[in-house]
Amino acid sequence: SLASICYATLGVSWAIALNAASFICSWLLIRQMHVSEPAAPLGAPKEGLRHVFNDLWEGLQYIEEHMLLRTLIRAEILLAFGLGIYNTMGFFFITQNLHVPVSLYGFFVGVPSLGGILGTWMVVRSAAHMGQPRVYYRARILAGIAMVFTALQSQPLIALVGMLLNNIAHSLTEALVSPLILNATPEKMAGRVFSAFGTTTTISGLLGTFLSGYLSSTLLHPIAIQFSVIHLNATSIVNSCAGVALIGGGLYAYRSLRKIP
Repeated sequence: SLASICYATLGVSWAIALNAASFICSWLLIRQMHVSEPAAPLGAPKEGLRHVFNDLWEGLQYIEEHMLLRTLIRAEILLAFGLGIYNTMGFFFITQNLHVPVSLYGFFVGVPSLGGILGTWMVVRSAAHMGQPRVYYRARILAGIAMVFTALQSQPLIALVGMLLNNIAHSLTEALVSPLILNATPEKMAGRVFSAFGTTTTISGLLGTFLSGYLSSTLLHPIAIQFSVIHLNATSIVNSCAGVALIGGGLYAYRSLRKIP
């Protein structure tokens, strides 16, 4: 992520200052927006937070009633859980398991991002050739396999190839999620459905972040096994679990979406 790159290259103080500056810039840009609000009907009650929860519940109910949306939200929950783990342990994996100097951390994180650009470029051709659902679950399984492969490495160059493949596959899936949701959702329900997706995946990501930090610092902390290029410790085990979550989401999507063209 950009935060980790700033931390590794600029230091803690400048990274925090840059983060604060980004919020100030966002506030200034929002202040420049001029949006005319529709006039509220006279006598309309102010429902407040209850209205938000009602919309969220309606979105979840609509998703549960439609197979495609139900499959996507469950796969995305597993993805968010895996990414919560992966993003939490990324710095420790690169600097401790792969023994990459902190000064090169930004470079090591930035290079695999090229895979995201390549995956985004490939998505149109792939979807036209195989169909959006097939690209989605195949790329999700590939991303999980690449993540497990990378998590067990101790050689930086091999791990870099795995990270590149992971980013290619991940960008393919994420570029297709919104079109798949929109194609299956009427316009009047789009806001509620996207709200349900965002809420559930955020909670799942937070859970992955918490569990990865807790397990790697307690139960799994004493583990340290080296076999050839495979390095097995708390970080690699937890990152492997993240890959398994992605594979599980891909297999579940395959089982549910394989008959959809």
